Amino acid sequence: YLVCDHCMAEAKVQERMAGYGVPRRVRHATLENFTITDPRQETALDAVRIWLLERTSLFLLLLGTCGAGKGHLAAAAVRRFRASATWITHAGLIDGLYGVPLDYRPGYIGRLQRIPLLVIDEMGGKAMTSDTPETFYKILDRRYEEGLKTILIGNIPLRSKDETKPSLIALTGGERMESRLLQ
Repeated sequence: YLVCDHCMAEAKVQERMAGYGVPRRVRHATLENFTITDPRQETALDAVRIWLLERTSLFLLLLGTCGAGKGHLAAAAVRRFRASATWITHAGLIDGLYGVPLDYRPGYIGRLQRIPLLVIDEMGGKAMTSDTPETFYKILDRRYEEGLKTILIGNIPLRSKDETKPSLIALTGGERMESRLLQ
């Protein structure tokens, strides 16, 4: 049997994406096969393209309602990035932190601080503990200082006037991180 070169190349990409933790449901995602049904999705697609090209744009915030295509766009960005990546959910990050012995936590956090591309999905998907903002701040601040790209995905607002409701700014360390995220 002849093996299609395109199929072989795609199989390698799929394997790489799986190794990064990209969910199976979006491993096929590309910028070219993103379906636009709302003008805001076109704006988001353009923002991802610009983010991939600009070296100084470190954070990509994909915030919005369920089914808007945030995961698709993030997976397409991972596919295009061509460097190692880690895709983890907010809950997975927190569970991983508390699932390792205290002595190993700096190594766990350090790995997330150093990976060339970090994707944190489902931001706000787990209740915040008292040290959640500090943990996210440590990770994101180091990534900012090192010039490493980060994608944050969530159904939570950037800011919330109601302090009892989660917001991305509150979750990531408050005002200390706000200006960096908004760059």
